[in-house]
Amino acid sequence: DISAIDVMFSNYLMLLGETDIPESFTGGWIKVLFVLYTVFNLIVMLNLLIAIIGDTFDRVQDHSVQARNAELLLLIVEYQDLFGFTGKDQTYLYVFETKKEDDEEETGGMSLEWKGRMKEISKLMNNLKLSLKEKLFTKQEMEEKMTELREQLAEQQKKTEDRFRDLREELQEQEGRQRTTLRNRIEK
Repeated sequence: DISAIDVMFSNYLMLLGETDIPESFTGGWIKVLFVLYTVFNLIVMLNLLIAIIGDTFDRVQDHSVQARNAELLLLIVEYQDLFGFTGKDQTYLYVFETKKEDDEEETGGMSLEWKGRMKEISKLMNNLKLSLKEKLFTKQEMEEKMTELREQLAEQQKKTEDRFRDLREELQEQEGRQRTTLRNRIEK
């Protein structure tokens, strides 16, 4: 009798290249599981290949503008030498400036074509970091704000105490007048 664990273990060994399978393992389950394992393994390996190719493409895409500019400059120097534009006493200075394409200007510096996931993610993270810096207080700003709030609180507390004292004095004056009025009525 064959257990499920024996079948799975034999499939694992088959994936590693084991070809000597016992005669008792020639049933249908081992063939089905072997096919499932190999298909699963194929999918995992294809995903790995796609990830490697995607990463390589991102790295190449990051350096494509610099490589293109370097090639253009080498081409200019080659044509200059080829057509004899240089003299022994003549020196030329070339200024090479890159300009944004129209679609990059319209989209805020980001091209409409795909420039690579890592580059877009890093731009997004930098923008997020800048927006967080604008929203967050530094330690010094926080201390200044706390000092300002303490001063406002002390001022409000002083005003409240002064008002409370004034009300107490008014109340005592009113009580004194009422007592005087009551005494005067009682005496009459």
